[in-house]
Amino acid sequence: MIIYIKKLIENLKERIEEEVYDISFLDDKDAKKIKLNLEISFVPENLIFVSGNIIYFLEKICEKCLEKFEYVKKVDFNREYEIGKNQLELDLRNDIREELWLNIPFLYKCSNDCKGLCSFCGKNLNKEYCNCIEIYNKEFDKAKKEKNAFKDVLKEYFLNKDKK
Repeated sequence: MIIYIKKLIENLKERIEEEVYDISFLDDKDAKKIKLNLEISFVPENLIFVSGNIIYFLEKICEKCLEKFEYVKKVDFNREYEIGKNQLELDLRNDIREELWLNIPFLYKCSNDCKGLCSFCGKNLNKEYCNCIEIYNKEFDKAKKEKNAFKDVLKEYFLNKDKK
């Protein structure tokens, strides 16, 4: 992602539409490729405008169901650069990395309606049904009844204690 300024000054505009597979500069082992769709403009007062978008392709593991999936994120990229008189090139790699890292989600999910794993048996709830929650609810109701019975016994004990 290096812009050669001499070539840009001659044409005043340049368009970059390409897929980039050598993305080691991103420092992300899950990154597979990025697609650039950028328009670069030179303004005679030593300014360069870069605008467009970048599509980021990652191979991730869903943090809810632990399944592998391809995560695709489209990020807008708009920057302005002031160039020096003797500057021959402009390297966009650091700014691209910064923009992509600023747009990383808090939680990687394979889909918005991912159900995740059952917290009791570990089954993937997107693929199969389990009845653990029904069993848990029955046990919870049973424990709740026992708690209420114990509460009643304590209440009666303290009420009768005051009378003695």
